[in-house]
Amino acid sequence: MYKLSPSDFAYLYEECKLCYCLKVKYGIYQPSMPMPGVFSAINTRIQGDLIGKNLSSLGKDLPEGEIINQEGWVDSKIKVYPFVKTTI
Repeated sequence: MYKLSPSDFAYLYEECKLCYCLKVKYGIYQPSMPMPGVFSAINTRIQGDLIGKNLSSLGKDLPEGEIINQEGWVDSKIKVYPFVKTTI
């Protein structure tokens, strides 16, 4: 079973496909610099302010829907396609 995150798709995969595969398949992480706490604090406040708001009130192209919680991990079910071979 592999643990995937949206930020890895958005940043790590685009930056270094080998680093992405090593992390996902073998748990080998790319050396990184600690993220300053100020960015985490800003992110938490922005997300916290959105809780309870309707998507359509945030942008004219967004559908109706209420934001009920901040970012988090998603539990997914494994879907097997017998005709597809993975390379990871």
